[in-house]
Amino acid sequence: MSAFPMYFRYLLVFLICLVTLPSWSQVTVRAGFVPDSVIIGDEAAFYLTATYPKKQQLIFPDSSFNYTPFEYIRKRYFTTQTKDSLSYDSTVYVLSTFEIERVQKLQLPVFLLHQQDCTTYLSPKDSVLLKELVNPAPPDTVKAENLPLISNTAYEPVAWLLNYPLLLYLGGGLIILSISIWILFGKKIRKHFAVKRLIKDHQTFIDRYSNYSQQLQQSFSTHQAEQLLLYWKKYMELLDTKPYTKLTAKETAVLLNDVALGNQLRLVDAAIYGNNRQVEAPITFLKEHAISTFEQKLAQVKHG
Repeated sequence: MSAFPMYFRYLLVFLICLVTLPSWSQVTVRAGFVPDSVIIGDEAAFYLTATYPKKQQLIFPDSSFNYTPFEYIRKRYFTTQTKDSLSYDSTVYVLSTFEIERVQKLQLPVFLLHQQDCTTYLSPKDSVLLKELVNPAPPDTVKAENLPLISNTAYEPVAWLLNYPLLLYLGGGLIILSISIWILFGKKIRKHFAVKRLIKDHQTFIDRYSNYSQQLQQSFSTHQAEQLLLYWKKYMELLDTKPYTKLTAKETAVLLNDVALGNQLRLVDAAIYGNNRQVEAPITFLKEHAISTFEQKLAQVKHG
């Protein structure tokens, strides 16, 4: 922060504004920096005053205005003063800059509102001087013998040394840590990824099976019915590790001891090889059976 306290700045600006209060009826805008020099990144106070007819309404820039090359920090607005037929407003903007130009200028507008539009009045430009904290380079007129001596500016290659003992210790420690983690948490890690893969495969099955079912109901074909049944059997093999794709409906019913499943599979077979197109009920049954099998498999993996 600058050594010049901010409250002194506000007081100085306010006194300047009072002294310069005009008595004529036109809109008058004044502005300026206090003080007139600043350190890069420090705060600078910029006052903006306006005198205008008291029956009018005047608007000053707010935080959304572009104060380039400065950055807005905050502002302080002084209460409107009215004398005779004139009103007087003043605001102090606290700004900072990170630009490197030696002299930086700023000009702000005020807006006098009318019924349909507004009139813009620009303040005079004022500049602030950027203080340099680093001594400038010696001028070109300095003699060579008076310049600072630089012994050598060439790159000097330095041999790169690898700390092999430290590398071995770190490598050995990482290996031991990895083995310890696997021994302690390997089962949980495998179970986590198994559950994640099981859920992902099941969601993929539900999406594709529903798509097949919708297509089959909209436009029946034996080829689509055969593809749906084959997809169901492959997914069931993945879940239940039984050779569904190699079994007939009757063999599946015997293997699983599930008569209802066998009957629904026969209805799908009848749609593929016969003239029965009523497949909505059996394909719904097969989907529910797959969901039930998945839930049993998921519980087995989680608690196994």
